[in-house]
Amino acid sequence: MTVIVPAHQHFWTNGAYQTSWMERPPYRGDSAFAPIRRSFGRANLAPKLDAIGARATIVVEAADHEAENAAILAYVRA
Repeated sequence: MTVIVPAHQHFWTNGAYQTSWMERPPYRGDSAFAPIRRSFGRANLAPKLDAIGARATIVVEAADHEAENAAILAYVRA
């Protein structure tokens, strides 16, 4: 049996500390980042995981911040 585990994904709230990197050069104003200039949460990910039959994923921090660690742990516990 093959187990599919997407190995890189982020959760974030757009406009929070997690996405502040998008507001600095070279990313600020770059239209290539327009599709990800929004919030991403579990509700966004679940249909994609279901579509490929994945039952787990690896969350990668979006920002080096204490609050980020707490947010990731909260997602894991939910």
